[in-house]
Amino acid sequence: MTRPDFQHIKERIKQTIDIVDLVGRYIPLRRQGRLFVGLCPWHDDTHPSLQVDPQRQTFRCWVCNIGGDIFSFLMRIEGLEFREAFKSLAEMAGVSWHPGPSGGPRAGAQAQLPSKSALLEVLAWAERKYHERLLTDLEAAPVRQYLADRGISAESIERFRLGFSPPAPEWIVREARRDRIEASHLIAAGIVARSSTGALYDRFSGRLLFPIHDPQNRPVSFGGRILPDAYGIKPGIPFGAQAKYVNGPETPVFSKSRMLYGLAQAWQAVYRNQCALVVEGYTDCILAHQFGFSEAVAVLGTAFGEGHLRLLRRYSNRVILLLDGDEAGRKRASELLELFLASDVDLRVVILPEDKDPADFLLTEGSEALRQLINSSSVDAFEHARRVYVGETPPAGLAASDWALERLLRVVAACPAFRSEENRLREGLLLQRLAFEFGIGEEVLRRRLAELRRGTPVRKKEPAPSVSEIPAPWQRELLEILIVHPHLVPRAIQWVPPEGIEYRPYREIYQAMKVLTESGGSVTLESLLNYFEDPQIHSVLVAVDEEARKKTLEDPEGALRTFVNTYLIRSVDQQLPQVTRALASGELSESEQIALLERIVALRRSAGGLNHNAR
Repeated sequence: MTRPDFQHIKERIKQTIDIVDLVGRYIPLRRQGRLFVGLCPWHDDTHPSLQVDPQRQTFRCWVCNIGGDIFSFLMRIEGLEFREAFKSLAEMAGVSWHPGPSGGPRAGAQAQLPSKSALLEVLAWAERKYHERLLTDLEAAPVRQYLADRGISAESIERFRLGFSPPAPEWIVREARRDRIEASHLIAAGIVARSSTGALYDRFSGRLLFPIHDPQNRPVSFGGRILPDAYGIKPGIPFGAQAKYVNGPETPVFSKSRMLYGLAQAWQAVYRNQCALVVEGYTDCILAHQFGFSEAVAVLGTAFGEGHLRLLRRYSNRVILLLDGDEAGRKRASELLELFLASDVDLRVVILPEDKDPADFLLTEGSEALRQLINSSSVDAFEHARRVYVGETPPAGLAASDWALERLLRVVAACPAFRSEENRLREGLLLQRLAFEFGIGEEVLRRRLAELRRGTPVRKKEPAPSVSEIPAPWQRELLEILIVHPHLVPRAIQWVPPEGIEYRPYREIYQAMKVLTESGGSVTLESLLNYFEDPQIHSVLVAVDEEARKKTLEDPEGALRTFVNTYLIRSVDQQLPQVTRALASGELSESEQIALLERIVALRRSAGGLNHNAR
């Protein structure tokens, strides 16, 4: 595979897999400002020194001085070679590729799916088509009536870009053909499927559509709802089970377990209020926003899981789970206990009364009633666990009481977050509450907890990698200038050849900057990380970029001239002893001696000229 093809696949993998999600699978993370922090697995860390930057999609440990992207993280944490990490992440991202004899990408192999940008363009096109159909088509009048009956306003229809797919299953295919959009792109985006006879059909035919957006407010999939019989519209697909709700399939840009409906509209309010309100349905989420709960998001037809929790932790450490008042809602709450207790999130659980869902409650009781219910009835995760497993009061029977206590202790013992120093206080408070509730000594509970943990496998920490002191810090200045001001790369290359940089990682990074510039590519942290497979160079790149961003160069061209001047003077100084020995040896001819002296004079004049220009 050519380098551009290979880089394209690497970019698609990195676009699909969020580094916060990947690191969070191995290390408990908590949000700290715009970053996430956790205990570094490569040294005996007691205060979180591992930082994960979701914006730059990088990690770095300030103690170990290592960092990189998702590839270098997986290589280090699992002890993998690059090809193994590439294969694992490609499979995780759902990116197709063909391995060669060595297990790496085979020459000439091509990715089987359209690029992420192509999929996003197709999804945006489909969203416009569906939305226009809902607003203007006579056939969509019953759908508009249904939305009005549900209390959804015209403003909400526009804000959430609701749409309608007519009952004709081939309608979107015809529209795509007219707009010269390939059918393969519709299939890859999850909009269209192929029947057993080979015919293409719209997955959402005859349904009200809820576009699902990523945090950047780009449509990545759709959820479709069948209208009640009274509205007279049926799905146009004459085969298969007609579920009330359907979501698009998993694609490189969409994963139900890692996305939340309404987050694009809610994330700023979540961050501002430091709280997320999680509901269970599309309509619940839309009406919550309509009634003033702009921090509301909804799960996508699946249970709230670890991926959703990691997503919300980017914006807030406090989550309120608003569950339907039916028995199913209560049961789902019990399934989430271990997830929430194993995290650093402050979870509050509220169960609605009288078998109501949030939409019904808001329409009948109003926003103030829901706000009062949340304030008065929300309980933290541990209290919710106690009520689910124990009830309002501890069981009277000895056997029942012992079972409930053992169950709660097992939940606590299984939580990796409690093993960090920062959570010892939280663990102590939980044990105090258990001791009080069950009338048993706290030390007895601690001993039993220790016994349970001895039976719980704990990941063995790898020895910290040896990191030698990075030499030639003055050479690092060149990379810091160019990574922030890449337009200066051609000018730097005129004066400083890559072979003039002594430290190998710096030299290879500088050479990559030269190659990317000459090939018309962009010199950015992301493009450089994609260029290399070596995790050591990834660490250097992340460190260089972070340090460079902290500095503000009012005159980057002047800084480059200063560096080149330093480089030339050092070059002269390094060559002088050799020149002196060569002249003293008497082995050079007169013309060779003159040429040698002229070279030294030329270097000195170059440095002087740069000094003069700088002044």
